Amino acid sequence: VSARRLLLVDDDPAILLGLGAVLEQAGFEVDKAARGEDALAWLASHGADLVLSDVRMPGLGGIELLDAVRARHPGLPVILLTAGGDVELAMRAVRRGARDFLTKPVKREAVLAAIARALPRAEITNAGLVQESAAMRELVATLERVAEGSVLFEGETGAGKSRAARHLHLLDRPNAPLVELSCGAIPDALLEAELF
Repeated sequence: VSARRLLLVDDDPAILLGLGAVLEQAGFEVDKAARGEDALAWLASHGADLVLSDVRMPGLGGIELLDAVRARHPGLPVILLTAGGDVELAMRAVRRGARDFLTKPVKREAVLAAIARALPRAEITNAGLVQESAAMRELVATLERVAEGSVLFEGETGAGKSRAARHLHLLDRPNAPLVELSCGAIPDALLEAELF
């Protein structure tokens, strides 16, 4: 499964460098543009799975870029970033089709959660499980069917229980923290108290 491609648009080189590195560490392929016009040219020739754009830029700003992306690439999710916590601007952006609106400085968890919400489920979660075999494709289909229920994973060490649990967590609650508990590390007498 290839990495999801994000287009990061900001006239601040520090944001392109810093946020770009955060996104690359999270497993995304990141392309960068310093202006809205450059972003549109890039999308026309290379495409992307999601656009993260600053609102205030010289020339074509984030709201105008959003409008152009919606017209030329319908369905392509756009997340807008701004230095000011402008509620009115955020509401306007969402009404015009932005998937999310984040205030700088953007926290790693917040931007990854926004991306998880914006990208279709399969696109963000399938990156975690290699699905070359029929058995793995069947496992992923089963996880998608039970995503909103309670699930207990059992199996030998190294079978992939943690990875399957992370995949399921991203399907059901992409913006909530995942709490992992190793039952083998807790004495039987304390396990029930720890869980309940």
